[in-house]
Amino acid sequence: MRALTGEQQGQRLRSIDALILVALMIAVSLSDEQVRTAELLKIEGAVNNLPIFANYDIDRMRVMSQTVQDLFAEEEGLDALFGLIRDNLPQRLFETAYALACAVAASDGTLR
Repeated sequence: MRALTGEQQGQRLRSIDALILVALMIAVSLSDEQVRTAELLKIEGAVNNLPIFANYDIDRMRVMSQTVQDLFAEEEGLDALFGLIRDNLPQRLFETAYALACAVAASDGTLR
């Protein structure tokens, strides 16, 4: 295995970045109050196959899902979630986050 260059190390995903991206995908799935199988499969497929999630423990997804559901149940929960994303996700991952959110939203063939 080759050692990573300094630039490559700077581009590696921090564990918090993976958590934020997973939380965002779950939030998109929950946004219409109906979590569809296609959405769950899209999230699971992204986490299992995309290199940016190489170190993410898929078993944490259930806990993250419950956390996002709990935030949605709070009056200011959506604002809190967006604040966490905005304050913690590096700008270099904004387009990645957008693409993942769109993929989940479109996974069942309709956008609501």
